[in-house]
Amino acid sequence: MCESPLRTRKRRSEGLNPTSIMAKFPWNLVLAVIAATLLVAAAPASAAVLGGVAEPYARSLQAKDPDFAAIPPLDWVDNRTAEMQEWLANRQIHLGLGFSAAYIWNANDPFNGKNTLRPLADNANSVAFELFQLELGLNPNPDFGELGLNVKLDAGRFARRVKADWNGTGLIPDTTWEYNDVEFQEAWLAFNIKLGKGLLLKAGRLTTLLGAEVLEPWKNVNFSRSFLFGYAIPRTHTGAYATYQVTDMIALTGGAVVGWDNVEDNNHSASGIGQLAIRPNEKFQLYMSGIIGPEQTCLPNPGAVPPLSGRYCNSNNRGVVDVVIGMTPLPGLNFTLNYDFGSESGASVRKPGKHASWSGFSGIASYTYNRWQAGLRGEWFQDGQGARTGVPQTLWAVSLDARVFLSDALYLRSEYRHDESDRAVFTGNTPNKLFSGQDTIAIEIGYSL
Repeated sequence: MCESPLRTRKRRSEGLNPTSIMAKFPWNLVLAVIAATLLVAAAPASAAVLGGVAEPYARSLQAKDPDFAAIPPLDWVDNRTAEMQEWLANRQIHLGLGFSAAYIWNANDPFNGKNTLRPLADNANSVAFELFQLELGLNPNPDFGELGLNVKLDAGRFARRVKADWNGTGLIPDTTWEYNDVEFQEAWLAFNIKLGKGLLLKAGRLTTLLGAEVLEPWKNVNFSRSFLFGYAIPRTHTGAYATYQVTDMIALTGGAVVGWDNVEDNNHSASGIGQLAIRPNEKFQLYMSGIIGPEQTCLPNPGAVPPLSGRYCNSNNRGVVDVVIGMTPLPGLNFTLNYDFGSESGASVRKPGKHASWSGFSGIASYTYNRWQAGLRGEWFQDGQGARTGVPQTLWAVSLDARVFLSDALYLRSEYRHDESDRAVFTGNTPNKLFSGQDTIAIEIGYSL
Protein backbone atom coordinates (compact mmCIF):
# COMPACT_ATOMS: atom_id res chain seq x y z
CA MET A 1 0.00 0.00 0.00
CA CYS A 2 1.34 3.43 -0.89
CA GLU A 3 2.11 5.80 1.95
CA SER A 4 0.21 9.07 1.82
CA PRO A 5 2.14 12.36 1.50
CA LEU A 6 0.68 13.48 4.85
CA ARG A 7 1.98 10.35 6.63
CA THR A 8 5.36 10.74 4.95
CA ARG A 9 5.66 14.33 6.18
CA LYS A 10 4.63 13.23 9.67
CA ARG A 11 7.24 10.48 9.78
CA ARG A 12 9.93 12.86 8.60
CA SER A 13 8.93 15.40 11.25
CA GLU A 14 9.48 12.79 13.96
CA GLY A 15 13.13 12.55 13.00
CA LEU A 16 16.08 14.64 14.11
CA ASN A 17 16.71 17.90 12.35
CA PRO A 18 20.11 19.57 12.68
CA THR A 19 18.92 21.92 15.43
CA SER A 20 16.88 19.60 17.63
CA ILE A 21 19.94 18.17 19.37
CA MET A 22 21.02 21.69 20.24
CA ALA A 23 17.63 22.40 21.82
CA LYS A 24 17.83 19.32 24.07
CA PHE A 25 21.38 19.80 25.26
CA PRO A 26 21.86 21.47 28.71
CA TRP A 27 23.42 24.67 27.37
CA ASN A 28 22.78 26.64 30.59
CA LEU A 29 25.23 24.42 32.45
CA VAL A 30 27.82 24.64 29.70
CA LEU A 31 27.57 28.44 29.45
CA ALA A 32 27.94 28.71 33.21
CA VAL A 33 31.12 26.62 33.07
CA ILE A 34 32.55 28.82 30.29
CA ALA A 35 31.71 32.01 32.17
CA ALA A 36 33.31 30.71 35.36
CA THR A 37 36.37 29.67 33.40
CA LEU A 38 36.88 33.14 31.97
CA LEU A 39 36.26 34.88 35.30
CA VAL A 40 38.52 32.77 37.51
CA ALA A 41 41.44 32.36 35.10
CA ALA A 42 43.87 34.43 37.10
CA ALA A 43 46.99 32.49 36.12
CA PRO A 44 48.95 33.50 32.99
CA ALA A 45 47.31 32.27 29.81
CA SER A 46 48.83 29.41 27.84
CA ALA A 47 48.07 28.61 24.25
CA ALA A 48 45.03 26.49 23.53
CA VAL A 49 45.75 23.35 21.64
CA LEU A 50 46.18 23.99 17.93
CA GLY A 51 45.05 21.04 15.90
CA GLY A 52 41.99 20.07 17.88
CA VAL A 53 42.73 16.44 18.77
CA ALA A 54 41.67 14.73 21.96
CA GLU A 55 45.22 13.92 23.04
CA PRO A 56 46.21 17.04 25.08
CA TYR A 57 44.31 16.11 28.23
CA ALA A 58 44.95 12.41 27.74
CA ARG A 59 48.66 13.14 27.64
CA SER A 60 48.50 15.43 30.66
CA LEU A 61 46.71 12.72 32.65
CA GLN A 62 49.37 10.09 31.93
CA ALA A 63 52.31 12.47 32.46
CA LYS A 64 55.11 10.90 34.46
CA ASP A 65 57.36 12.46 37.05
CA PRO A 66 60.47 13.44 35.02
CA ASP A 67 62.78 12.88 37.99
CA PHE A 68 62.40 9.13 38.46
CA ALA A 69 65.28 6.90 37.40
CA ALA A 70 64.74 4.04 34.97
CA ILE A 71 65.53 0.53 36.15
CA PRO A 72 68.95 -0.60 34.79
CA PRO A 73 69.67 -1.43 31.98
CA LEU A 74 66.57 0.42 30.75
CA ASP A 75 68.21 3.74 31.64
CA TRP A 76 70.79 3.13 28.91
CA VAL A 77 67.98 2.47 26.42
CA ASP A 78 66.21 5.67 27.50
CA ASN A 79 69.36 7.73 27.01
CA ARG A 80 70.02 6.32 23.54
CA THR A 81 66.38 6.82 22.61
CA ALA A 82 66.47 10.44 23.75
CA GLU A 83 69.56 11.05 21.63
CA MET A 84 67.85 9.54 18.59
CA GLN A 85 64.70 11.61 19.16
CA GLU A 86 66.77 14.79 19.43
CA TRP A 87 68.59 13.94 16.19
CA LEU A 88 65.27 13.37 14.42
CA ALA A 89 63.65 16.49 15.88
CA ASN A 90 66.51 18.65 14.57
CA ARG A 91 65.53 17.39 11.12
CA GLN A 92 61.80 17.97 11.72
CA ILE A 93 61.10 14.24 11.81
CA HIS A 94 58.80 12.68 14.39
CA LEU A 95 59.02 8.95 15.12
CA GLY A 96 56.59 7.23 17.42
CA LEU A 97 56.43 3.59 18.53
CA GLY A 98 53.92 1.90 20.79
CA PHE A 99 53.21 -1.61 21.99
CA SER A 100 50.58 -3.15 24.25
CA ALA A 101 49.96 -6.78 25.25
CA ALA A 102 47.53 -7.90 27.94
CA TYR A 103 45.84 -10.76 29.74
CA ILE A 104 42.19 -10.14 30.70
CA TRP A 105 40.45 -12.46 33.18
CA ASN A 106 36.63 -12.43 33.11
CA ALA A 107 34.78 -13.80 36.14
CA ASN A 108 31.77 -14.75 33.96
CA ASP A 109 33.96 -17.16 31.94
CA PRO A 110 32.19 -16.27 28.66
CA PHE A 111 31.77 -19.30 26.40
CA ASN A 112 32.77 -17.31 23.29
CA GLY A 113 35.95 -15.90 24.85
CA LYS A 114 34.67 -12.32 24.47
CA ASN A 115 34.20 -9.57 27.03
CA THR A 116 30.74 -8.11 26.47
CA LEU A 117 30.50 -4.42 25.49
CA ARG A 118 34.29 -4.03 25.32
CA PRO A 119 34.83 -3.27 21.61
CA LEU A 120 38.52 -2.39 22.07
CA ALA A 121 39.48 -5.06 24.65
CA ASP A 122 37.22 -8.00 23.98
CA ASN A 123 39.54 -11.00 24.52
CA ALA A 124 38.58 -12.86 27.71
CA ASN A 125 40.71 -15.29 29.73
CA SER A 126 43.56 -15.18 27.26
CA VAL A 127 46.79 -13.34 26.48
CA ALA A 128 46.56 -11.09 23.45
CA PHE A 129 49.01 -9.00 21.48
CA GLU A 130 46.80 -5.94 21.48
CA LEU A 131 48.57 -3.27 19.46
CA PHE A 132 51.80 -2.34 17.77
CA GLN A 133 51.81 1.22 16.44
CA LEU A 134 54.27 3.01 14.19
CA GLU A 135 53.99 6.76 13.69
CA LEU A 136 56.05 8.84 11.28
CA GLY A 137 55.69 12.59 10.89
CA LEU A 138 57.57 15.08 8.74
CA ASN A 139 57.25 18.53 10.29
CA PRO A 140 53.93 17.48 11.90
CA ASN A 141 53.58 20.85 13.69
CA PRO A 142 54.29 23.25 10.81
CA ASP A 143 55.11 26.93 11.32
CA PHE A 144 53.47 29.64 9.23
CA GLY A 145 53.69 28.91 5.52
CA GLU A 146 54.95 25.33 6.02
CA LEU A 147 53.57 21.90 5.14
CA GLY A 148 53.49 18.93 7.48
CA LEU A 149 52.35 15.32 7.34
CA ASN A 150 51.77 12.45 9.71
CA VAL A 151 51.04 8.74 9.27
CA LYS A 152 50.01 6.41 12.10
CA LEU A 153 49.82 2.67 11.35
CA ASP A 154 48.26 0.14 13.74
CA ALA A 155 48.88 -3.63 13.74
CA GLY A 156 47.45 -6.43 15.88
CA ARG A 157 44.00 -7.43 17.14
CA PHE A 158 43.34 -3.81 18.05
CA ALA A 159 43.73 -2.77 14.40
CA ARG A 160 40.86 -5.02 13.34
CA ARG A 161 38.65 -3.69 16.13
CA VAL A 162 39.08 -0.08 14.99
CA LYS A 163 38.69 -0.79 11.25
CA ALA A 164 37.04 1.92 9.19
CA ASP A 165 34.58 1.27 6.37
CA TRP A 166 36.98 1.56 3.43
CA ASN A 167 34.48 0.89 0.63
CA GLY A 168 31.34 2.58 1.99
CA THR A 169 29.15 -0.54 2.03
CA GLY A 170 28.14 -0.18 5.67
CA LEU A 171 29.58 -3.62 6.48
CA ILE A 172 32.89 -4.27 8.27
CA PRO A 173 34.68 -6.42 7.30
CA ASP A 174 33.79 -7.16 3.68
CA THR A 175 37.02 -6.47 1.78
CA THR A 176 40.46 -8.06 1.95
CA TRP A 177 41.93 -4.97 3.63
CA GLU A 178 39.19 -4.88 6.27
CA TYR A 179 40.03 -8.47 7.28
CA ASN A 180 43.71 -7.63 7.85
CA ASP A 181 45.14 -6.87 11.30
CA VAL A 182 46.61 -3.62 9.95
CA GLU A 183 44.95 -0.21 9.80
CA PHE A 184 45.86 3.40 8.98
CA GLN A 185 44.60 5.23 12.05
CA GLU A 186 45.89 8.56 10.72
CA ALA A 187 47.30 9.79 7.42
CA TRP A 188 47.08 13.54 6.93
CA LEU A 189 48.66 16.64 5.43
CA ALA A 190 48.71 19.97 7.26
CA PHE A 191 49.40 23.57 6.23
CA ASN A 192 49.70 26.53 8.59
CA ILE A 193 48.43 29.85 7.21
CA LYS A 194 49.69 33.10 8.73
CA LEU A 195 46.32 34.55 9.62
CA GLY A 196 46.10 36.21 13.01
CA LYS A 197 47.62 33.81 15.52
CA GLY A 198 47.41 30.93 13.04
CA LEU A 199 45.02 28.96 10.83
CA LEU A 200 45.97 25.28 10.63
CA LEU A 201 44.45 23.23 7.79
CA LYS A 202 44.54 19.45 8.07
CA ALA A 203 43.13 16.89 5.61
CA GLY A 204 43.13 13.09 5.28
CA ARG A 205 42.53 10.31 7.82
CA LEU A 206 41.95 12.10 11.11
CA THR A 207 41.38 11.28 14.77
CA THR A 208 38.01 12.50 16.03
CA LEU A 209 37.74 15.74 17.99
CA LEU A 210 35.33 14.17 20.48
CA GLY A 211 36.02 12.27 23.69
CA ALA A 212 38.05 12.31 26.90
CA GLU A 213 40.08 9.25 25.93
CA VAL A 214 42.10 8.20 22.89
CA LEU A 215 42.63 4.95 20.99
CA GLU A 216 46.17 4.26 22.24
CA PRO A 217 46.04 2.55 25.67
CA TRP A 218 49.35 4.06 26.83
CA LYS A 219 47.96 7.60 26.52
CA ASN A 220 45.04 6.89 28.87
CA VAL A 221 44.86 6.56 32.63
CA ASN A 222 42.77 3.38 32.36
CA PHE A 223 43.61 0.27 30.36
CA SER A 224 40.05 -0.23 29.08
CA ARG A 225 38.04 2.45 27.36
CA SER A 226 34.74 3.76 28.73
CA PHE A 227 31.28 3.03 27.34
CA LEU A 228 31.20 6.64 26.16
CA PHE A 229 34.32 6.16 24.05
CA GLY A 230 33.12 2.82 22.73
CA TYR A 231 29.51 3.71 21.88
CA ALA A 232 28.66 7.41 22.23
CA ILE A 233 31.12 8.96 19.77
CA PRO A 234 33.05 8.21 16.57
CA ARG A 235 36.76 7.29 16.56
CA THR A 236 38.17 8.44 13.23
CA HIS A 237 37.13 10.43 10.17
CA THR A 238 38.17 11.09 6.61
CA GLY A 239 37.89 14.74 5.69
CA ALA A 240 39.36 18.10 6.66
CA TYR A 241 39.71 20.30 9.78
CA ALA A 242 40.55 23.99 10.03
CA THR A 243 41.71 25.29 13.43
CA TYR A 244 41.95 29.03 14.13
CA GLN A 245 43.82 30.31 17.16
CA VAL A 246 41.47 33.10 18.29
CA THR A 247 43.55 34.15 21.30
CA ASP A 248 46.31 32.58 23.39
CA MET A 249 43.63 30.74 25.36
CA ILE A 250 40.92 30.02 22.77
CA ALA A 251 40.96 27.92 19.59
CA LEU A 252 38.11 27.11 17.19
CA THR A 253 38.04 24.07 14.90
CA GLY A 254 35.55 23.28 12.15
CA GLY A 255 35.45 20.82 9.30
CA ALA A 256 33.63 18.41 7.04
CA VAL A 257 34.05 14.62 7.13
CA VAL A 258 32.48 11.69 5.28
CA GLY A 259 31.08 10.30 8.53
CA TRP A 260 31.77 8.07 11.52
CA ASP A 261 34.72 5.73 10.99
CA ASN A 262 34.44 5.82 7.18
CA VAL A 263 37.03 6.19 4.44
CA GLU A 264 34.48 6.08 1.63
CA ASP A 265 31.06 7.49 2.49
CA ASN A 266 28.19 5.02 2.94
CA ASN A 267 25.63 7.58 1.76
CA HIS A 268 25.73 10.79 -0.24
CA SER A 269 26.07 13.39 2.54
CA ALA A 270 28.97 14.78 4.53
CA SER A 271 28.91 15.49 8.26
CA GLY A 272 29.94 18.72 9.97
CA ILE A 273 32.31 18.64 12.94
CA GLY A 274 33.63 21.35 15.25
CA GLN A 275 35.29 22.17 18.55
CA LEU A 276 35.75 25.08 20.92
CA ALA A 277 38.89 24.74 23.06
CA ILE A 278 39.44 27.03 26.06
CA ARG A 279 42.63 26.77 28.11
CA PRO A 280 43.08 29.76 30.42
CA ASN A 281 46.02 28.18 32.24
CA GLU A 282 47.80 24.88 32.77
CA LYS A 283 45.34 23.88 35.49
CA PHE A 284 42.11 24.01 33.50
CA GLN A 285 41.00 22.93 30.02
CA LEU A 286 37.55 22.96 28.45
CA TYR A 287 36.68 21.30 25.14
CA MET A 288 33.21 21.51 23.58
CA SER A 289 32.93 19.39 20.43
CA GLY A 290 30.13 18.27 18.16
CA ILE A 291 29.33 16.38 14.98
CA ILE A 292 26.11 16.15 12.96
CA GLY A 293 25.11 14.59 9.66
CA PRO A 294 23.50 11.51 8.07
CA GLU A 295 25.32 8.27 8.94
CA GLN A 296 22.92 5.51 7.87
CA THR A 297 23.87 3.41 4.86
CA CYS A 298 22.01 3.98 1.59
CA LEU A 299 20.73 1.28 -0.74
CA PRO A 300 21.95 -0.58 -2.78
CA ASN A 301 24.89 -0.97 -0.35
CA PRO A 302 24.58 -4.29 1.52
CA GLY A 303 24.82 -2.59 4.91
CA ALA A 304 21.57 -0.67 4.36
CA VAL A 305 18.54 -1.63 6.46
CA PRO A 306 15.48 -1.21 4.23
CA PRO A 307 13.09 0.41 3.97
CA LEU A 308 14.12 3.27 6.27
CA SER A 309 17.82 3.44 5.34
CA GLY A 310 16.97 3.29 1.64
CA ARG A 311 14.35 6.01 1.89
CA TYR A 312 15.71 8.40 4.49
CA CYS A 313 19.43 7.56 4.62
CA ASN A 314 20.44 11.11 3.63
CA SER A 315 17.96 12.87 5.91
CA ASN A 316 18.21 10.82 9.13
CA ASN A 317 20.81 12.89 10.94
CA ARG A 318 22.99 11.64 13.77
CA GLY A 319 24.37 14.27 16.13
CA VAL A 320 26.52 14.28 19.25
CA VAL A 321 27.62 17.07 21.57
CA ASP A 322 30.66 16.25 23.70
CA VAL A 323 31.99 18.28 26.65
CA VAL A 324 35.33 17.54 28.32
CA ILE A 325 36.77 19.39 31.33
CA GLY A 326 40.33 18.74 32.50
CA MET A 327 41.63 19.98 35.85
CA THR A 328 45.05 19.78 37.54
CA PRO A 329 44.58 21.34 41.01
CA LEU A 330 47.89 19.99 42.39
CA PRO A 331 51.06 18.61 40.79
CA GLY A 332 50.43 15.00 39.83
CA LEU A 333 46.68 15.15 40.60
CA ASN A 334 44.36 15.27 37.59
CA PHE A 335 40.61 15.14 37.03
CA THR A 336 38.74 14.74 33.74
CA LEU A 337 34.97 15.07 33.37
CA ASN A 338 33.18 14.03 30.18
CA TYR A 339 29.52 14.41 29.16
CA ASP A 340 27.96 13.23 25.88
CA PHE A 341 24.50 13.67 24.42
CA GLY A 342 23.62 12.06 21.10
CA SER A 343 20.55 11.64 18.93
CA GLU A 344 19.64 10.02 15.61
CA SER A 345 16.50 9.76 13.47
CA GLY A 346 15.12 6.34 12.59
CA ALA A 347 17.65 4.49 14.78
CA SER A 348 15.54 3.11 17.62
CA VAL A 349 15.71 -0.62 18.33
CA ARG A 350 12.86 -0.45 20.84
CA LYS A 351 10.55 1.19 18.26
CA PRO A 352 12.04 0.58 14.81
CA GLY A 353 12.02 3.63 12.58
CA LYS A 354 11.62 6.07 15.46
CA HIS A 355 13.98 8.65 16.90
CA ALA A 356 16.70 7.50 19.34
CA SER A 357 18.92 9.31 21.83
CA TRP A 358 21.74 8.39 24.19
CA SER A 359 23.72 10.17 26.89
CA GLY A 360 26.44 9.49 29.38
CA PHE A 361 28.89 10.87 31.91
CA SER A 362 32.33 9.78 33.07
CA GLY A 363 34.75 11.06 35.65
CA ILE A 364 38.44 10.13 35.76
CA ALA A 365 40.82 10.85 38.62
CA SER A 366 44.53 10.07 38.59
CA TYR A 367 47.52 10.69 40.79
CA THR A 368 51.14 10.28 39.69
CA TYR A 369 54.06 10.12 42.11
CA ASN A 370 57.54 9.30 40.92
CA ARG A 371 57.18 6.17 38.77
CA TRP A 372 53.74 5.20 40.14
CA GLN A 373 50.29 6.15 38.88
CA ALA A 374 46.82 5.33 40.20
CA GLY A 375 43.64 5.93 38.25
CA LEU A 376 39.93 5.69 39.03
CA ARG A 377 37.08 6.03 36.52
CA GLY A 378 33.35 6.00 37.15
CA GLU A 379 30.83 6.15 34.32
CA TRP A 380 27.16 6.01 33.42
CA PHE A 381 25.69 5.47 29.95
CA GLN A 382 22.02 5.45 28.94
CA ASP A 383 20.99 3.88 25.64
CA GLY A 384 17.24 3.97 26.11
CA GLN A 385 16.31 3.00 22.56
CA GLY A 386 19.24 0.59 22.00
CA ALA A 387 20.61 2.56 19.05
CA ARG A 388 24.24 2.32 20.15
CA THR A 389 24.59 -0.99 22.02
CA GLY A 390 21.81 -2.92 20.27
CA VAL A 391 19.83 -3.37 23.51
CA PRO A 392 17.73 -0.71 25.30
CA GLN A 393 19.60 -0.41 28.60
CA THR A 394 21.36 1.75 31.16
CA LEU A 395 24.97 0.90 32.01
CA TRP A 396 27.41 1.93 34.70
CA ALA A 397 30.97 0.89 35.43
CA VAL A 398 33.87 1.46 37.81
CA SER A 399 37.53 0.94 36.83
CA LEU A 400 40.55 1.03 39.14
CA ASP A 401 44.05 1.05 37.64
CA ALA A 402 47.62 0.94 38.97
CA ARG A 403 50.63 1.55 36.74
CA VAL A 404 54.37 1.50 37.32
CA PHE A 405 56.84 2.97 34.84
CA LEU A 406 59.94 0.80 34.57
CA SER A 407 61.52 3.41 32.33
CA ASP A 408 60.48 6.51 30.45
CA ALA A 409 58.82 4.28 27.82
CA LEU A 410 58.12 0.86 29.39
CA TYR A 411 55.35 0.24 31.95
CA LEU A 412 53.29 -2.43 33.68
CA ARG A 413 49.63 -1.84 34.50
CA SER A 414 46.79 -3.71 36.17
CA GLU A 415 43.07 -2.91 36.12
CA TYR A 416 39.99 -4.11 37.95
CA ARG A 417 36.70 -3.20 36.28
CA HIS A 418 33.07 -3.87 37.16
CA ASP A 419 30.29 -3.35 34.57
CA GLU A 420 26.59 -3.36 35.41
CA SER A 421 23.43 -3.13 33.29
CA ASP A 422 19.73 -3.00 34.09
CA ARG A 423 19.37 -5.86 31.59
CA ALA A 424 21.02 -9.30 31.56
CA VAL A 425 23.40 -8.71 28.64
CA PHE A 426 26.80 -10.03 29.78
CA THR A 427 27.75 -13.43 28.35
CA GLY A 428 28.18 -16.44 30.65
CA ASN A 429 29.79 -19.85 30.22
CA THR A 430 26.93 -21.16 28.07
CA PRO A 431 24.98 -19.49 25.24
CA ASN A 432 21.78 -19.29 27.28
CA LYS A 433 23.38 -17.91 30.45
CA LEU A 434 23.45 -14.10 30.74
CA PHE A 435 24.37 -11.86 33.67
CA SER A 436 23.56 -8.27 34.55
CA GLY A 437 27.15 -7.66 35.63
CA GLN A 438 30.72 -8.37 34.52
CA ASP A 439 33.98 -8.30 36.50
CA THR A 440 37.40 -8.34 34.82
CA ILE A 441 41.02 -8.07 35.85
CA ALA A 442 43.59 -7.04 33.26
CA ILE A 443 47.40 -7.12 33.36
CA GLU A 444 49.17 -5.15 30.64
CA ILE A 445 52.73 -4.51 29.53
CA GLY A 446 53.17 -1.48 27.34
CA TYR A 447 55.79 0.61 25.60
CA SER A 448 55.49 4.11 24.19
CA LEU A 449 58.11 6.18 22.44
